[in-house]
Amino acid sequence: MIKEYNILIDNIIEKIKHLKKWNDFVEFDGIKYGLNNTVINNIHVEHDCFGEMIFINKEEYVKLHDRPFCNYDDTRITYLNYICSKCNYNNQIIENAMYGNKYKSQTGYFWK
Repeated sequence: MIKEYNILIDNIIEKIKHLKKWNDFVEFDGIKYGLNNTVINNIHVEHDCFGEMIFINKEEYVKLHDRPFCNYDDTRITYLNYICSKCNYNNQIIENAMYGNKYKSQTGYFWK
């Protein structure tokens, strides 16, 4: 019984992965499941646009932790920015994120 249900769920997931258009869906137990990613394989699929995502630039965001008694390293996040060739949809992807390292002092754990 459980194995059959799991096989059914796996089949539903595969059907959802192979949907082609934004408004297509798979119905299971009265609930409609469809695409939730706006970009798939570097193609903008939202509202059936099908434009190619073109790399624009790379930007780095740095949040400084410079308050007194703040034991955190600065936070660095690198973003890749893309734009759709058809509708100018902007998509930002995190390429790299660096946060502070946790280490143990004599009095206990804290972030550096």
